[in-house]
Amino acid sequence: MGEWETQGGIPRWRSGWTWRPLARRDAVRKPVYDRYMAINRHSPTPTGWIHWQDNIKMGMKDGKLVPFVQEMTLNTYTKSDGFNTKRADNYWVATKDYWAAVRGEWDAIILRDKGIHVTEVAESGSATGSALMGLADDIEAGKVTTPTAITKARALMAAATKP
Repeated sequence: MGEWETQGGIPRWRSGWTWRPLARRDAVRKPVYDRYMAINRHSPTPTGWIHWQDNIKMGMKDGKLVPFVQEMTLNTYTKSDGFNTKRADNYWVATKDYWAAVRGEWDAIILRDKGIHVTEVAESGSATGSALMGLADDIEAGKVTTPTAITKARALMAAATKP
């Protein structure tokens, strides 16, 4: 969650400080820290947008949660109309019902648990991300039907979010 603000005539969306799991680039190195306390800001530009990040890399030391590293990052993105979207459009046609069911299941879990806590795998991120994407890929490839993939996705999400 966040809010839009304008400073010096420049609009910017700013999140609150939030906990985030490690990015894969950090997780695969097995650092002493195991989470980020982060804030993000996005600002539109005439050609795209800018994304600022402040990440405090936190972990346990002597039984206490402490900061190990503070990182500030600036990413710039430029709009491009030169990308052929046919592949993405075909993917969406094949998987949109599956993704609607996945979003609905996340909504139900969030309502049930009054929030969400997903098991994390250090080497790959959340315990659900790769598997949910893989099921969508299998639908697109014709290896599994949408109803079967939805059933598998719901079971995966239930196992990763036990209250």
